[in-house]
Amino acid sequence: MKPLLAIFLLALPVPADWSQWRGPKGNGNFDHETTWSHQWPAVGPKVLWTAKVHIGYSGIAVSEKRAYTLGNLEGDDLVQCLNATTGKLVWSKNYPQDLIPKYNPGGPNAPPVIEGKWLYTFSKQGLVSSWDKATGDLRWTCLLYTSPSPRDRG
Repeated sequence: MKPLLAIFLLALPVPADWSQWRGPKGNGNFDHETTWSHQWPAVGPKVLWTAKVHIGYSGIAVSEKRAYTLGNLEGDDLVQCLNATTGKLVWSKNYPQDLIPKYNPGGPNAPPVIEGKWLYTFSKQGLVSSWDKATGDLRWTCLLYTSPSPRDRG
């Protein structure tokens, strides 16, 4: 399996930031978008770019023309910053995290969240991290999950 992130459609100006799950208002909508159409050609919307983001189910956060996401490659979670216009990699940081393919192929599930100049990530194992969104420099980490939950103890 070779997961790819595909950014479709909209050869339109870059809209407002999408810095959290479900968008600017948390409702899954770009309410201000007036030129959106649900009428796509039979072949589908135009693909603007693709990027290899590896294994996982993380969403995407967009801020200041950069797209941020997570994936897992060979036992490391990868935090990736991509140019939202071209899909080119701006920076990538990694840290050890097991894949954990229990209910799915594994990898990160939570999307990154942006607040101001900080990017926040949450790993499947409970590692919360804060990053400088411009450079990818790690600010701090906090491990929330340190023992199995009662239902996993058998």
